[in-house]
Amino acid sequence: GGKAGVVTQAIKDVVQSLCDDNIIDQDKIGSGSFFWSFDSKNRLKFENKIKRLTEEKATLLEDQGKLEKKLEESKSTRKAEDRQAKLAEYQRLI
Repeated sequence: GGKAGVVTQAIKDVVQSLCDDNIIDQDKIGSGSFFWSFDSKNRLKFENKIKRLTEEKATLLEDQGKLEKKLEESKSTRKAEDRQAKLAEYQRLI
């Protein structure tokens, strides 16, 4: 740290931040702390996130389809021929 002109506390802060964000792992063995990161862990994390988001997208698209169908059904109901008569009766009752 000090030989390279880097403040030791800055290194500790960066390493702690990486640990907090689950980017690297840490184990204390004896009096030393060991840090590591495996590419496979990060890849698996991103693959799981992609899978979850893809499933969420499929669910949202399905919901959108259902809502669009309901909207079309509602529009067709509003075009019913007896609607004008019902509106007139409603106005009369108010």
